[in-house]
Amino acid sequence: MLSVNHSNGSRVIKQYRIRGEAYVDHKKNLRTCRPMLLAPCSSKKETSLQQNLGSMQDQRVFLSQHIITIKKKRSTTVNNSSRRSFTNNYYLTVSGEGKKICRGFFMPTHNVTDALMRSCKKN
Repeated sequence: MLSVNHSNGSRVIKQYRIRGEAYVDHKKNLRTCRPMLLAPCSSKKETSLQQNLGSMQDQRVFLSQHIITIKKKRSTTVNNSSRRSFTNNYYLTVSGEGKKICRGFFMPTHNVTDALMRSCKKN
């Protein structure tokens, strides 16, 4: 049985909970492990994801077409003091259809850095 008697017990419990593993909570109740679901963007498709883009300009055009900047949907601050007013959506073309994916899947798939994506959206 898992027991937590460290000075940082709540941190250990949180790590077990996030990973979906079994743990004993503060009230000494055994919490069973839960099934972990894969992110929808992590499913592998049998398509050719690597694009053969000749020049840097072609790569920038491709990125600007597949990164869509939209106004953020909700604000968590009361007086709107946040400087961030837009968010980016990343799309991957599969069978002629744009499929929304996460940023963590988009970057390694197209072998691009954060700075390159930001500079493509500025232009």
